[in-house]
Amino acid sequence: MKTFLIILITVIVTAPTFYLVGGYVTAKRLHRDMLYADLMWFTAIDTMFEAGMPEKARKVTQTAADSTLQALSFSQTAKMKGSLLVTVMGWIRMDEFRAKTALRAKHHFLRDEIQISEDSKKFLSGIPEASPSP
Repeated sequence: MKTFLIILITVIVTAPTFYLVGGYVTAKRLHRDMLYADLMWFTAIDTMFEAGMPEKARKVTQTAADSTLQALSFSQTAKMKGSLLVTVMGWIRMDEFRAKTALRAKHHFLRDEIQISEDSKKFLSGIPEASPSP
């Protein structure tokens, strides 16, 4: 009985802690991945404008807005919990996506004619040229 009480108290104390820490890690990863997705869209749109394709840039902008709106709508349903778990558990290669997106943004935005803040330039300069191996 004594062993059972010790185990029960341990579970009651540690379970909420792990639950809260897991939620923090999940939210942090999800937020970071969403910012990289935004960076992907911004890079694509700006590239198309520079290439003289405003109609294609408009279409990409509309696709990005539609994707965001669908994700917002989807997040209001119970289905979102499963997709969050899949994303955070790494079944989707988010590390590879982030590396490719960051490298593409680095090559695009670290040019003299593009005006970005010094903090942004510093962040982009720190992105390694080689993407991580799978």
